[in-house]
Amino acid sequence: MMKQFIVIVFYLYTLIANAENYSITKPGAWEVERTVDAIEKLYGKKMMEKDSRVKVVLPKYTSYGGSVPLSISTDIPAKSIAVLQDANPRALVAVFSVNNNPKPSYSIMIKMRQTAFITIVVEGKDGKLYFHEQELEVSSSPICGSGYGVKKSIYASGAWERSLDKFDSVEDMQKLVE
Repeated sequence: MMKQFIVIVFYLYTLIANAENYSITKPGAWEVERTVDAIEKLYGKKMMEKDSRVKVVLPKYTSYGGSVPLSISTDIPAKSIAVLQDANPRALVAVFSVNNNPKPSYSIMIKMRQTAFITIVVEGKDGKLYFHEQELEVSSSPICGSGYGVKKSIYASGAWERSLDKFDSVEDMQKLVE
């Protein structure tokens, strides 16, 4: 009974907020293991094009995959933004309804149990799909930098100690990595 109440409340909230609740409208997308299958369940069989306007800040290496910072922004007039990866049992990490935000920007922490690709898909208001893909190497050693050039990572730069909310933009966070 309580579960039904919670589902109804979330459904009403999405109607009011004009946001799509993808766990209700596209439940199959949350169950698949491969990124390509999750994209197809979310958006159908559409062609995707790589676009430099999809900006991502993600370390190249991490010694701890339990909490990896990821920031996304785009200048593309977007309807939704999806975050996917192939390292965990389920490929889909998050989907954001953009709601007429002229320059959407999100910062989240993701969990990666092994080295894999992170894929960001932006569904444009024009109906096209745009993407950015980047590999994240996860060290099996708990010691930071075991054989990797982690000095260029966000962890080594000390950004992990600060709240991601304190960055004014994705570009500010990127400066720490470079």
